[in-house]
Amino acid sequence: AMIPADICGGTHAPGSGPDGDDGDVPEFSGRLPFAIDSVRVNCDGTKASVLFAHRGHVSVLSTLAVYDDDTDGYRTFDFAITGRAPESHAWDAAAPNVLATQTAFDENSFADEKTEKTENVRTKDEGDSRDPAPAPAASPYASETGHGRSAATMRRHASSRGVVVFTLFASPRGLLPQEAHPVPDGFESLLGLAAPSLFVCNKAAAQSGGGACFAVTMRDFVGMEHLDAEAKAELLTFNYDLAVGDVDRARALVKATTEPAVWEAMAHMCIKNKRLDVAETCLANLGHVRGGRAVRDGADEPELDARVASVAVHLGLVDDAAVLYEQCHRHDLLNRLYQAMGRWDDAIAVASGKDRINLKSTHYAHGRHLESVGDVSGAIRAYEKSGCAAVDV
Repeated sequence: AMIPADICGGTHAPGSGPDGDDGDVPEFSGRLPFAIDSVRVNCDGTKASVLFAHRGHVSVLSTLAVYDDDTDGYRTFDFAITGRAPESHAWDAAAPNVLATQTAFDENSFADEKTEKTENVRTKDEGDSRDPAPAPAASPYASETGHGRSAATMRRHASSRGVVVFTLFASPRGLLPQEAHPVPDGFESLLGLAAPSLFVCNKAAAQSGGGACFAVTMRDFVGMEHLDAEAKAELLTFNYDLAVGDVDRARALVKATTEPAVWEAMAHMCIKNKRLDVAETCLANLGHVRGGRAVRDGADEPELDARVASVAVHLGLVDDAAVLYEQCHRHDLLNRLYQAMGRWDDAIAVASGKDRINLKSTHYAHGRHLESVGDVSGAIRAYEKSGCAAVDV
């Protein structure tokens, strides 16, 4: 999608794109190829967000633009990276740098993704001997420093048919994605936000005599609803500091906090932003010995995602850990994670498809488990698959 250089009367600020460079900003003369669909202004009037639509069409472009009055420039975020289509947007009622965008299922993006997967499978089956395609360029949202969210994480909800709200930070580095919030079924649209709550509409409830506006807690603040306004503001500031890479300020907030629940929430935010250096400080304050040891032991792993995942497991973020192992292609560790959780069907599926070097050892471990719970016939079948039936049966 194209964004006009003279949006809201301003000019393009150097380094204002999400990846920090100027990007290609075309000069327009005369009638623009698109129209403004909607405009929202933040709480202190310093920023305005804009969604665009094709002229003569109701479809909204995938790019969200934010004009910054302080720099007289704009920054953009393309929701094509999420695999979803933006519908509406709103700013936080008190935080001037936090905004949310409601997105819907994008049939075209989902179809393209399915086609790409089918072509990849066909190429593999046909034994294509050509050089493999180069790896996709690293997303600005998945840097090794851990700032922002990876492309794979951003696309986790691409196939969801319901409403998904993305929260973003408007920062000097660009528009940085914070979190994706699937809205429960029955709610139609985003009305606004005031961290830690998203306010959504339920027309059916209103028609039956109930209220029309409901609050949904943002994922980063689940369990933190009891905190006072000051503590919630500190958590939001901490999350912003992690997103923009201001580690010193983030550590200062950790040291200034005395509430264990806040430390735990901060540790979770560190995992999602891949900041193990700050997470270690949070875990030390919590007295979380196993988590602190996981940080040190994981230092031997070459992949950042694998190091983060090993800590996420000890914080109860098992689903996040599984996604991280998948992203860095450490299927051996993903297999071991599923085994430790007792998810043997998942472990065997991973070993069969992506970790075949450990397939027999996985069947053997499954057999030992079945034997320990008294399932002798199941254990025998597992031992046979592992090739150890002659010894263990």
